[in-house]
Amino acid sequence: MNSTVATTQNQLGILAFQRKQFDVARNYFTEAMNTWKQLFGEQYPSVAVAYSNLGSVCLEEKNFACSEKMYREAVNRFDAYSPNSLNDAVAHTKLGRAFLREGRFADAENETLIGYRYLVKQMTPADHFLTAARKDLAAIYDGLHDGDKAAQVRAELNLSMEQAPMAKK
Repeated sequence: MNSTVATTQNQLGILAFQRKQFDVARNYFTEAMNTWKQLFGEQYPSVAVAYSNLGSVCLEEKNFACSEKMYREAVNRFDAYSPNSLNDAVAHTKLGRAFLREGRFADAENETLIGYRYLVKQMTPADHFLTAARKDLAAIYDGLHDGDKAAQVRAELNLSMEQAPMAKK
């Protein structure tokens, strides 16, 4: 067994996830994670990626307790060995999305902002992760009944979409 096998398992999991074959995706992500753990140990960065991917499966299945657990595992690992990285920022925004789906708006705001503050400095305005974080923030502020902040985030989102016409497709 080698890391190429784990990477292939992860890629097959992503493909299954995109096809909404969540049981298949879960199996591939779990296999990839177990392979990386065997080869490199618990703290290997790709183990955190696998946890994040598993969290996304749980979120799509509306299993919020599972998604929170998986995203927390990813965040804790990224915070420990690669804080302020793209993967760390994405994991925080995903954890925020899980809280948003549960209606836990204050928790969602906190986690989403941690990721958003990094993403806004590092990504192009129409990047998928940044766009998703802005949409989530607008929904969070709606949930918190803060119309001014929701409007501000939507204005940023609209401006970024105008600056990048390809993002509208």
